[in-house]
Amino acid sequence: MKDQIKNSAKILAPVGTLGGFIGDVLTPLGPVTEWLFYLSIFITLAFGLVYLKNKSEFSKKILPTSFLLVLTFGIFSVINNDTENGILGDNSEMIAGIQKSLFNIEESLEKIDQKLDVRFDKIEELITSSNPIENPKNANDFILNAYLYKNSGNLVKSEKSFHEFIKITGMEKFDLFLDYFEVLKTNYGRQKAISVLKSSSSSTMVNVIDIIENNAGKKVYNTIEKIDSIDKDFKKWLQIYSYFNYYMQDYSGGFADACSSVENSMKADMMIKFYEELDENYNKVQQFFMNKEKPNEGINFNTIYLLANVPHSTMKTMKSNWDKFPELQDQYENNFKTYFFKIYLKPQFQNCSTLGPEEYWHLANNPPKDPNTFWKK
Repeated sequence: MKDQIKNSAKILAPVGTLGGFIGDVLTPLGPVTEWLFYLSIFITLAFGLVYLKNKSEFSKKILPTSFLLVLTFGIFSVINNDTENGILGDNSEMIAGIQKSLFNIEESLEKIDQKLDVRFDKIEELITSSNPIENPKNANDFILNAYLYKNSGNLVKSEKSFHEFIKITGMEKFDLFLDYFEVLKTNYGRQKAISVLKSSSSSTMVNVIDIIENNAGKKVYNTIEKIDSIDKDFKKWLQIYSYFNYYMQDYSGGFADACSSVENSMKADMMIKFYEELDENYNKVQQFFMNKEKPNEGINFNTIYLLANVPHSTMKTMKSNWDKFPELQDQYENNFKTYFFKIYLKPQFQNCSTLGPEEYWHLANNPPKDPNTFWKK
């Protein structure tokens, strides 16, 4: 028996030690060494009963080995009994690092589950009818608190709740970041708010907000137009948004000259095309918003349509005069385009450096589609 124990010890000592080590590392996931201890006791008892009943040589050989496993796992179980992360995890930075990596994997899976479960339509009613949750535990709790505190004016707690929600979910929703930024702007002022926002997330949405906040008028639109690192459909929506809310600001007092007028009409025409391409209710960009109603807010396509239609409307008026006066037709050899260019376009565009009559003529003869008719059945 002594020789058998010695032979078993040569093999089982390293095996038991390795098992104990692995069990110790996995302590944060549960009392693994204790489970191994009880398992080894069960195995030992099983082989002991088999030996007593049948005098099995195989059981006789296994019993010393199983006794050693009971001893090894028993020692580790006692040592780990009062530790949070196992004796090695509590006393070794390297082991603690391994445990942290394992824990982060579990945490990431939990975050994915929470992220998939967060929908604005689930919390919208609660925002208007609930009180803040005292001990928020998941993503839904934090985003609900963020809006409840925001609406009640407690912006410090709202900021913390927004920050925690974004940290947990990693969501990249434009309206979410805009709402978070509005809270930060009130708490810190515009410039520091941008800095805090950048430190809390590396999302592309942060870069977009930075562009919007640090530019004005046409420059907002022109800068967004140059971004290459965002989804192409979301970029189209951003161009529509920045055109209506910023680009058009430069023309709020009327067009400065014909060059600006035709440039604005060209942009408006492009926005209408983008709008149709993004599908009804902006279906192709809904993924970038928590609140599915947000893409439509603050954009009036009736206004955009009127601006895009200016060249065509102008040409129709001129054509009406042309039709009424045969002498004009004789004077310009029955060529309306010649008349239109000479009487209206050339004087208007004589000082334009980048745009000319041909661009206006093209728009005049290719009027935009009415956005109100896109999805009518």
